[in-house]
Amino acid sequence: MVRIQDKGVYLVDGQETLSLEGLPSIEEARKGTMAWGILQAHNQSTENGPLLLKFDSVSIPDNAYMKQLRSAREQGLQQFALPCLLANDHNSLCASGGTCYKDQQDYALSTAIRYGGDWIPPHLAVVHQYIREMVCQSGQLLLGADDHARYGPLGAMGVGKGGEKQVDLLLGRVYQLDAFPPVVAVRLTGQPPLGVGPMDVALALLEQVKVGGYVQGKILEFIGDGISNLDLDFRCGVDIMTAEMGCWSTIWATDSLVEAYYAHYGRRSAYRPIRPERAAYYDGLIDIDLSSIEPMIALPFSPDQVYSISALLKDPMDILEQVERKALDLMGDSTAAFSLRDKVREGKLYAQQGVVAGCVGGTYGNLSDMADLLQGQSIQGFSLSVYPASQPVTAALWETGSALKLSQAGVVLRTSICGPCAGFCDVPANGDFSIRHTPRNVFAREGAKAALGQVSGVALMDARSIAATARNGGAITPATSVSWEKTRPDYVFRGELYQSVYKGWGHPQAGYPLKLVPGIK
Repeated sequence: MVRIQDKGVYLVDGQETLSLEGLPSIEEARKGTMAWGILQAHNQSTENGPLLLKFDSVSIPDNAYMKQLRSAREQGLQQFALPCLLANDHNSLCASGGTCYKDQQDYALSTAIRYGGDWIPPHLAVVHQYIREMVCQSGQLLLGADDHARYGPLGAMGVGKGGEKQVDLLLGRVYQLDAFPPVVAVRLTGQPPLGVGPMDVALALLEQVKVGGYVQGKILEFIGDGISNLDLDFRCGVDIMTAEMGCWSTIWATDSLVEAYYAHYGRRSAYRPIRPERAAYYDGLIDIDLSSIEPMIALPFSPDQVYSISALLKDPMDILEQVERKALDLMGDSTAAFSLRDKVREGKLYAQQGVVAGCVGGTYGNLSDMADLLQGQSIQGFSLSVYPASQPVTAALWETGSALKLSQAGVVLRTSICGPCAGFCDVPANGDFSIRHTPRNVFAREGAKAALGQVSGVALMDARSIAATARNGGAITPATSVSWEKTRPDYVFRGELYQSVYKGWGHPQAGYPLKLVPGIK
């Protein structure tokens, strides 16, 4: 399924070559990558050494902007030096940053008005979905405070974990990168079978590279004929999960589907072709045959604790015992009890809850396929919630009938927030096994509070196999093993649903009073 070539490679028209005659030097051929072209276009330095990068925009969600905005103000912020998007999508419930959440939202809005930024109200859109729909452009470089700032399939490079680097950009400074990151080509071929989704591809890749392993700090550059067999929701679903691998950024070759995507959102001019030069040199090569990918599962408590679902169901007790042993190491001297083997009945492994949410799970493509899988079915006895990535996605699901199919099956449609990914919403009960199409399943999130004696287990699965599991009473089931018809009605984007977004970039109102309360100094 996935093959890694851990050494430098010349690719000519996307293929390895044994003859180096007529090829540029390695130093010159490195400049043939898409990543080099975008970074160099944003590099303010004309000398060899550190890259001094200017970004096109920054985004800061509610679980980070309190600290960043305070730091920028303390350093003399007068107005935002580049477009800044403040998003209220993590829904931090009653308290965050020492103040109640509504105060936090009002403070962020007043900051956007005063310094010339944009502001997304809560429950309207997950920040990365909004950026895909309304902000990013091919060739851009975007910085996000959230790890999952990834926009590679649209021809833009996203970098997560901004921190103080975002503050520097807001104040007009540059982002210093000590050296050009290594670039690894990810070559996609084939077409995924019906029932295989983006999470399956991402987990198959994670199984090989591991968290913080082979691609740590590198740039992944997606190429190959297989890209054209994936719609944009599928590509973005794979791309978001690269944040869990620890890579610095990603970029994908663009095509006519990307141009059509931008046009669908009324932004055709945001598109331009992004592709490597005919000859390019990469620091490594990963081959993924999409046709050989099967439904996968990442067991607690790491996104790279990956097995094929078929392998897990063939030998569940031994595999689950290994997971339980690793959990004991994580829990230390806690007296909390954790078990997965007790979820096996008559040879079947049962989950008690399913969640599909956020920038990675809540896309129109995922939820539309789930609706087809669950049409005419009942999930009585199994808890399943979905969080569409934006209100336009929610509207499209209702207009096409997909939301009705989901609701009639017993699925609960929730609002557009990142809560499940951050561990704020649909927290599983003590001892429960929850399957999720969200980015991560690390320890001490989603109900695993061993110090308090409570532990639950979260596994990552694709939305399609979660739907197949739900229609099978919670028994873990790959979507490739059930009969269903994929209809995927056309998605109609309703941009008017974003009327409540405040758009202040370029229009700062100096002197506008900041909404400060006792918890915000």
